[in-house]
Amino acid sequence: MKKQILFIVAVSFCITSCSSSYNSMKSLSKNAKLMSDMNYYEGVKQYYGGSADNAIRFLNKAVSLNKENDAAYFILSQIYQGKNKRVEALKNAELAYTYSPDNKDYGLNYAQSLQRLNRLDSALTVYNQFITKDSSNTDLLLNMSLIYGVKGDMVRSIKLYDEFSTKYGSNETILENKQKLYLQLNQLDSAISVGTKLVELFPENPRHLTILADIYANKGNDSLAIDYNLKALELVPTYPLAQIGLSDAYRREARYTDYFRTLNRIFGNDEIKNSDKVAYFNQFLENKQFYQVFYPNIDTLINSFIATYPKDTSIYPIYADHLAKMGKLTDLNSFLKTKLDSGSRDSSLFFKFIELNLYTKRYDTTSFYASKAIAYYPKLVKLYLYKSYALFQRKDFDSTILVLKTALPYVNSDSVKVDILSMIGDSYHSLKNDKQAFAYYDEALSINPNNIQVLNNYSYYLSLIDKDLKKALKMINVVLKKEPNNSTYLDTKAWLLYKLGKYEEAKTVMRQALIYGGNESDTILEHYGDILLKLNEVETAKLYWQMSYDRGNRSDEIVKKLNIKQ
Repeated sequence: MKKQILFIVAVSFCITSCSSSYNSMKSLSKNAKLMSDMNYYEGVKQYYGGSADNAIRFLNKAVSLNKENDAAYFILSQIYQGKNKRVEALKNAELAYTYSPDNKDYGLNYAQSLQRLNRLDSALTVYNQFITKDSSNTDLLLNMSLIYGVKGDMVRSIKLYDEFSTKYGSNETILENKQKLYLQLNQLDSAISVGTKLVELFPENPRHLTILADIYANKGNDSLAIDYNLKALELVPTYPLAQIGLSDAYRREARYTDYFRTLNRIFGNDEIKNSDKVAYFNQFLENKQFYQVFYPNIDTLINSFIATYPKDTSIYPIYADHLAKMGKLTDLNSFLKTKLDSGSRDSSLFFKFIELNLYTKRYDTTSFYASKAIAYYPKLVKLYLYKSYALFQRKDFDSTILVLKTALPYVNSDSVKVDILSMIGDSYHSLKNDKQAFAYYDEALSINPNNIQVLNNYSYYLSLIDKDLKKALKMINVVLKKEPNNSTYLDTKAWLLYKLGKYEEAKTVMRQALIYGGNESDTILEHYGDILLKLNEVETAKLYWQMSYDRGNRSDEIVKKLNIKQ
């Protein structure tokens, strides 16, 4: 009897305990859903309050508490899309759609997420599911049509537009997209038909007129292109697309008076970026023949342009190029100096001014403005090269070396580094410091053993001091393999052979130098005379010395050779 009572008590306890556990689990489930919703609402609040990261934290908590929280997945997908995290956006969009497949917003969001990741067939599947339920949804139709267009199925894309237009009438956006598709298919007549309808339905929109004008221009009918652009300008006199289209049509029709008149309007139109006008003007600068024929019109255009926007520094470089092309170097120099002295830091203006002054041999000005530019652009190696060249021409070799050494840390090109080392070597040679000169030549050749300029100068300067002549001869032979008809390099070899006592060989090489233009060099003429003297051709030697003298050689040596009294 006791055992039975105990058994009944035990069973009774178990039932009571299990019932309590079930109720507890049910309570916990309700609490989890409640907590999920609370986190969802807090996440939405954070999202619309501008804190996307906090929103993500709360929404992820929401879906961890309730994996079927479709609304939380939907908002998460929107947030990730805004952050351009497309994979995360798609993952959450798919979950939202999975748990609520009849929700149109979720479906559209999921399909668009697929579309953004170029999963076009999957996107079309989702769109088709919804279009069967709601064939009037314009967004679905447009997206489907665009996908077919991207996939290259233009015919099907156009068919969707036609179906929509049949059911719901003409829609501007639909017609515009349809016209674009016809243009992609190069079906110009169909594109014109749609364009004509757009003009009829929306006569106040100048864009439809300009598109028609472009299509007619592509068909080679510039007369109609002009007509439609003029109609667009009647609606909006400063409409940029119409002005540009009209100018191009006038140019193709060779109506240059109308062309330049329209261009002047374009260049004075504030609705068109000056950077685009500058790019357009550069086309003139590149077309030499057109420039030569129409330079008065172009001159009027650019002067009007710079007068309209006197403070726009982006115009200065093309104006400077224009003055250079016109050969107005004095005006160019004055213009550039004025702009630079008034505070312009435009590197292109500095380069143009410095190059102009190098060309006109104003070395002091070149050096001064190169220094000014270097203060603004300390890493532009070309500025140091210009300054060093000007200093070298002024025979300020110490300053030349200093400037070039300052530039070296900024050099990131082996070829430029070799050039700088070579110039430093040349400067040291001019200071009669051959030891330093040769050290820099060696460093240059360690980078590029076949640099012609370095090899030639190095070998020639060795010949002048009768040092390492065989080494020098090897170097100049490397040079002549690359440029066998260069009179300067041939002269170097001939002079080395002369120094080595190989006079007949020297004469043969020097005759080659004379054939290839050496008779224009007083140095080469004098050298040839010296070689002929060693071969006892005295009278002929005197003849070449005299030719050297007549070409401007007034050195003490040539005077002594000719016995000319000063």
